[in-house]
Amino acid sequence: MRHMFLVVACIFVLTACGVESFPDSPATDAGVTNVSTAFMSGHFAQSENVYEEGQFEETYSNSNGASISFATPTNDRAVMAILHLTYGGLTHRDLGVGQTHTLARYASTPNGLQAMMIGCEGERVGQWDYDSPAREVVLSVTSPEAGVRRINYTATWAPYFVTSTEPDVLSGYFDLTN
Repeated sequence: MRHMFLVVACIFVLTACGVESFPDSPATDAGVTNVSTAFMSGHFAQSENVYEEGQFEETYSNSNGASISFATPTNDRAVMAILHLTYGGLTHRDLGVGQTHTLARYASTPNGLQAMMIGCEGERVGQWDYDSPAREVVLSVTSPEAGVRRINYTATWAPYFVTSTEPDVLSGYFDLTN
């Protein structure tokens, strides 16, 4: 099973930033979740000072997995973050309010939740010329108001520039509503 996930994950990584839409895919889990707001800040590749809140770009979600993406222009480039959850998607029991998980690439929680963050960067939204899976993703689930479940994330990548000693980091959240 783990080998199959690795194959699927590799295919996802190779095609992640080229995907513009998920045709014929529902935007919600069975009676549970809509993504209403997204936020992203940090630095990734050549883009510094990323700080943007707005509507999410796309969501694919079912009982097997979920992918949520959020893209934003920066001063002179664009950045996209894609959170991919497997084995339960947005309704996985490990994504309940109050839970926090730190997952290395391809790792899973004891209950089987796997999370991967893909970062993409390019000249403008939709024209990506660099993408990379995060080395580590930290997920923390909160409830900022009634009826809202917030998946906070912090993803860390190896430095884009060889001369840099600081990792690339994007943090943010996706708000989920019933």
